Amino acid sequence: MGNVAIIVRVIPEEQNKMEEVLSKLKEKFEVKDVKEEDIGFGAKALKLMIIKKDEEGSDVESEIESIEGVSSVTVEDITLV
Repeated sequence: MGNVAIIVRVIPEEQNKMEEVLSKLKEKFEVKDVKEEDIGFGAKALKLMIIKKDEEGSDVESEIESIEGVSSVTVEDITLV
């Protein structure tokens, strides 16, 4: 089994806690790339590339949603690396 790169868009519950949410994500996952994305009316989302082992049944979306301070998560792309 190899690794997969997962592109996710994470919207924090509070915009002023963006760095706190990012820190928690980095503790839990191998984050390779981070970008802030404008979503409108001054709100921003984090767009991350997470590298994980290619394990069957791994649900990244649920894992991220369980992190305190995360409002919503969207998996945008998954690819083998």
